[in-house]
Amino acid sequence: MPEAPSFSLHHQLPRFAEALRRCFHSVRLRRRQHALTLCETVSLGDKRYVAVVQFERQRFLFGVTPQSVALLQTLGEAATGAAGQDGVKP
Repeated sequence: MPEAPSFSLHHQLPRFAEALRRCFHSVRLRRRQHALTLCETVSLGDKRYVAVVQFERQRFLFGVTPQSVALLQTLGEAATGAAGQDGVKP
């Protein structure tokens, strides 16, 4: 019976790693942007607060208590440009 050719993973691993580096050299991964952002909260005491929440470019004002969450106001689109991604100046 003929002998199987000798294969050493230890010797082939550097070649394989180099081939992977060459293949993925130009691949760039981008971080996924989150569509929902908590922009700001203000405590009203007794576990109650108001919060500005942004979904995509639209902002909303919520009132939050231990028992409920209520939409208080639609604030409109977030500002863009010099103010930055979230519309708030640094």
